[in-house]
Amino acid sequence: DAPFSVVVEKAKDGVDSAQLELGLRYVIGYEGVRNVPAGVYWIEKAAKRGMPQAEHELASLYLLGVGVPQSDTQAVEWFRKAAIQGYAPSQTALGFAYENGAGVPRNPDKAAFWFDKAAAQGNGIALESVQDDL
Repeated sequence: DAPFSVVVEKAKDGVDSAQLELGLRYVIGYEGVRNVPAGVYWIEKAAKRGMPQAEHELASLYLLGVGVPQSDTQAVEWFRKAAIQGYAPSQTALGFAYENGAGVPRNPDKAAFWFDKAAAQGNGIALESVQDDL
């Protein structure tokens, strides 16, 4: 783990991985420092730079309503951005969204498409979903 002050400096310098790490540290609470609004700020900053892991984390915050208003639609929007870049956890999440009609109309074909994409990368949850369909 990099010292907190180093992560802060790198985040301020525009290093997207540091922005994500700083955001997660704030959201989770690191070394007794928990600041969810600051965490959302830094995660969103990295997500807007197109970092798939940050897009996924921001989507998860929307899905759960942590630090942002709960919105399945916003969650799907951010999951999709990361999924298109090949980020398997977001592909799986998008598959579940289409399977359940959460934030998008229910569509088993699109669910299968995204589960297949994630499963092809070895994502265990997606593999289970694909195998359940067999």
